[in-house]
Order: sequence, then C-alpha cells, then structure tokens
Amino acid sequence: MQFTEAQQQDLMLLRRLFYGKLGVLTRQRRDCLLRMPYAAAATEHEVSDRLSEVVTVAQELVDITATERQTRLQFTSAYRRGVKLCCACACLPVFYGKLPRCALDAP
Repeated sequence: MQFTEAQQQDLMLLRRLFYGKLGVLTRQRRDCLLRMPYAAAATEHEVSDRLSEVVTVAQELVDITATERQTRLQFTSAYRRGVKLCCACACLPVFYGKLPRCALDAP
C-alpha cells in the first residue's frame, strides 16, 4: 500500500505516541515488579503485610495491562480509521467504478 507524505507523517506521529506510551507502561510495570516482596516471611504478621502488598502490586499490574490493551486498541483504531481509511477510500472508485453506499456512510 502506498501512502502519501502526509499519511506517512501521520503514521510516524501515531507510532511515536504509541511507543512512548508503551515505554511509560513498561517502566511502571518494572517498578511494580521491583516492589513485589519475594523473600519468605518469618511471622504471621509479616505474611499479612506482604499479602496486602502483593495484592496492591497485583492490582496495579492488572491496571497497567488494561491500559496497555486500551492503548493498542486506540492505536489500531486511529490507524484503520485515519491513515488506512483514506487510502482505502481512494482505491474504491478504482476497483468498483464508484463509491459503494457503505463507504459513504462511514464516519
């Protein structure tokens, strides 16, 4: 697929934003894993404290994973609806001779 110069710039901007956000999430995940207690607890009180800490870190990891998934979906949506849709709509008249009704209804 051939992209115009403007589409290539849009794609590079999306890519830069996407990888920037993933870098932030990766650093947050690494920081969470560094706070995870790995040593064995000696007393019941330590077990309770570490369990609450593990639950907190685990919830943060779940939140980071959900944010990462949302970021991937937003990137894919922006690519398909923005950069790729313009190129696909430009190809439709070439292949079909006219724009189909569904292409006119697209946002």
